[in-house]
Order: sequence, then structure tokens, then C-alpha cells
Amino acid sequence: MTRNKKLIAAAAIGLLAATWAIVLVVGLFFEPSLALWLGIVTAAALATEAALWVGAAFTGIALFAKLRARLRLRGGPAARGG
Repeated sequence: MTRNKKLIAAAAIGLLAATWAIVLVVGLFFEPSLALWLGIVTAAALATEAALWVGAAFTGIALFAKLRARLRLRGGPAARGG
């Protein structure tokens, strides 16, 4: 499972790097109209937002798993089946 998480994280970072590289290339080498520039930057911002939410979800899931494991070790409600 850890391998899949690392793969997803690497894919998200790669997507972000590619998206912002496209923004940089379009901004430096072309003269996009305002509408095109707005669309490109909006797409890059949405990709960044999605990657942040995915990262937050993975972090939250990992924290809950660690908490659940600790409660089981200490004999908490999870250990008693509740």
C-alpha cells in the first residue's frame, strides 16, 4: 500500500511540475490572449489545489491509522470491538 501512495504522490508532483512548466513556456515564448492566459493559469491552479487536497487526505488517513493502532495497543475502544 505504501508503494501505491508514493506512486500517487510522485504522479501528483509530476503533474504539478508539468502544468506550471506549460504556464511558464506559454508566458515566455508566446503572447497569449487574456482569455487563454486566464484559462491556462486557472487549470494550473486547480491542479495545484487538487494535489494539495490529495496530500491532505493521505496525511489524514495516515494519522487516523496510527491513532487506531495506538488505541489497539493501549486497550482502547478499538481493542474491545467498539
